[in-house]
Amino acid sequence: MLRAYLILLLTIAPFIQGAHAQHNICVDNYILELRNNKNKHTPFHCEQDQNTFFALWEVASQLQKSDPVIAKQCFIQALEFEPVNYSLCLQYGEFLIDQKNLQDALTQFNRISDSSLYYGYSVLRKTQIFIWLEDYERALQLLNLDILDDIKFHEAKGKLLEQIKLNTSPFLNYQTEFLNDTQPLNLLQNEWRFSKYISKYSTVELCYKNTLSIENDPLNHNDLYFHNQSKIPKLRLNTDLGMSIVTNNRGLLNFTFNTTLSFQLRHQIKAKTNIQKDYFYRTISATSAPFAYWRFKEEFEIQDFKKLSGNTIIELLYNPENNNQLFSIQTWSIYRLLDNQSFQLKMGLFYGLSQSNTIFFESLLNLEAIIASGSYENIKGYYPTWFTPNNMQLGGLVCTTEMQIAKKLKCITSVAFGVGQQEAPYLLLTDNNQLQLTFFRNRFYPANLQMQLGYNLNNRNSIDFKFIYLNTAFYSSKTALCSYHLKLKK
Repeated sequence: MLRAYLILLLTIAPFIQGAHAQHNICVDNYILELRNNKNKHTPFHCEQDQNTFFALWEVASQLQKSDPVIAKQCFIQALEFEPVNYSLCLQYGEFLIDQKNLQDALTQFNRISDSSLYYGYSVLRKTQIFIWLEDYERALQLLNLDILDDIKFHEAKGKLLEQIKLNTSPFLNYQTEFLNDTQPLNLLQNEWRFSKYISKYSTVELCYKNTLSIENDPLNHNDLYFHNQSKIPKLRLNTDLGMSIVTNNRGLLNFTFNTTLSFQLRHQIKAKTNIQKDYFYRTISATSAPFAYWRFKEEFEIQDFKKLSGNTIIELLYNPENNNQLFSIQTWSIYRLLDNQSFQLKMGLFYGLSQSNTIFFESLLNLEAIIASGSYENIKGYYPTWFTPNNMQLGGLVCTTEMQIAKKLKCITSVAFGVGQQEAPYLLLTDNNQLQLTFFRNRFYPANLQMQLGYNLNNRNSIDFKFIYLNTAFYSSKTALCSYHLKLKK
């Protein structure tokens, strides 16, 4: 309520203070040049007087929703005239928050002097930004300042303190999932996840997952995962160090060590570098020699940049012992077509490419070694004959919607479908009992349909229901899951 009232005052401020300003033709021509130049750098040649200043401020206020790019240029030019106009700094800061440019918004709020009437509000907004950035220590430092003895100000401080307590409280998440696919396979998975915030340098998470196949030959798969996240806000760097242990009743033992570095390149662009090493052991197989895979992954993410969001992942899996490798690229981008308080619509494209000489992860031999081994009986029971594709490409359309059905109920849907082609190897047993490597090519139609309902019981309890239909080159599957999220009290 306090923010809405102040934004209203700031929006009409240029009209009140500049009521005497005449219509500024020079500013109109500047706006026209910006549009003709498609918002590229356009020099500003208008006279530096009060009439021009208020005309720029007025245009920025009018266009900040309909044309934010031009509004930003007008804000910048207006601040060139009066860099210490605190009401303009506040309005520009709120505009930058709406554009999800939090770092630049902090710069504007930091301009406001502690002797200004707007100082108390600027402290509240900086605190909120630090909460969004998960820098709770700096947020608490601001809230501990003794600034105003005002009831509304203290109420706002109290709400921010409650938000910090809620965000830093440990949480417990339980999820149960059932999967059915055409292989045929039926899986029941239960997951327990516990996370605790310690400081900006340490958020620890412990996860245990059990997967049980409901078949004649049941598979009992156990996964224990631990990792620690830390943030270095000044360097815009996040780190994630983790390890997991996987066992199952068929003798597989897997250790994974994971390192992820995440860089905030710009306020809406992130880059993530992931390095992972997997060690595999066969404890009850005749081929119990361990083998290892390296996984290198580079990810670039754009978040709502000029209504555009996207993600690109480049990944390499490599086994140095036998030169098995898998290289893949997957990318998607979506454009926000419609966005209001209760409904959001985005549409876009996706594309994927995969090239590999890798046999399924549990194999110890490459293709040439299997062929050279001769008889099929030499490998039967030890090595799988399911190969990953040597060459696969796919692309298509994606559409997502987000709808606020009620105050506590949200519905999210995602539809992706397209066409793909693969060239995959398989082993052919000839009449003289020899193995021969051959290839087949086929076209497939990938699809991914998801629907999620999320209900917030209160500030500390929420529940989610999700249904997923997936169609790939190998199989189609249906998954239903339910998760319960609980924020524990500190």
